[in-house]
Amino acid sequence: LQLRRRRAELMLELETRKKMIEIANERMLADKDADAHITALPAPSDRQAAAALDIVEESATNKKNESMLLLESGYDDSEQRKQRESHAKAARERLRALNEERWKIMERQAKRGRGRSPSPSAD
Repeated sequence: LQLRRRRAELMLELETRKKMIEIANERMLADKDADAHITALPAPSDRQAAAALDIVEESATNKKNESMLLLESGYDDSEQRKQRESHAKAARERLRALNEERWKIMERQAKRGRGRSPSPSAD
């Protein structure tokens, strides 16, 4: 029973990471301001998921730093800024929806788990 629960948790985490990578890929592809050509990351295997998330996080950090440098230097193209803000807002909304979905799944799993084994020591 514990192994099944752990497997379900890992599968949920993998699906969540895949969705996050998918969202990040959409955001990166939508950003036409990038200097370098960006290609979509392939769907990760179990081992690639963490490394891919690190790449996405590093890319986001680099873009944020670049934006901060542009703002500090006085550069402001309001159309590009609005576009970046709208992409960021859409990505936040997708991530929020994904997290809500994940919590609902976890709650359903927890309820099912309680229904099968009323006491924690039964596991």
